[in-house]
Amino acid sequence: NDTKTEIYWSVGHPPEYQVDSLQLSVHREYMQTEQDVQTLLSLACELQLALEPVIGHIVDYRVEKTTPVQPEFHRNSQFLPERIRWANFWEAEMVQRLGGIDKVMESPAYEVRLCTNGSVLLLSTSSLLTYSNEEDAVCRQAIWEWLDLDQLHKEQSGIREQELLRRRSP
Repeated sequence: NDTKTEIYWSVGHPPEYQVDSLQLSVHREYMQTEQDVQTLLSLACELQLALEPVIGHIVDYRVEKTTPVQPEFHRNSQFLPERIRWANFWEAEMVQRLGGIDKVMESPAYEVRLCTNGSVLLLSTSSLLTYSNEEDAVCRQAIWEWLDLDQLHKEQSGIREQELLRRRSP
């Protein structure tokens, strides 16, 4: 396969995708320079503004394939980020779930940009080229902890369990 980048855009379909999402999955061997990375980021920003996904990200295909998302985080992915990636797009409602704009803007990310449509682009580190490095993983974990995503996922799982119990009750 000589595909350099795969773009996935879902609009509530298939049924497990209940929110609009955008994912650019990059085969890193084709990203050689910082200019390549910035071109991809510009494309993603344009797509984000045009498509307005609830959540979006740019991922290193190899890293994502070798380190699957934990099931409990994946189950909540329509409400919360299932992991912190290099580039993370979150619409305004998602930002509120994460503690609000101030909390997100003050996170230990490399850069946080407020977009014209009220969404946020959070870059965890300076470059996608170093995504698989341990230092970058530490940065992504620090952002996860700053946003207290373990606790947010725990709370969201509790809400989902209560909803399921209510639906089963006569």
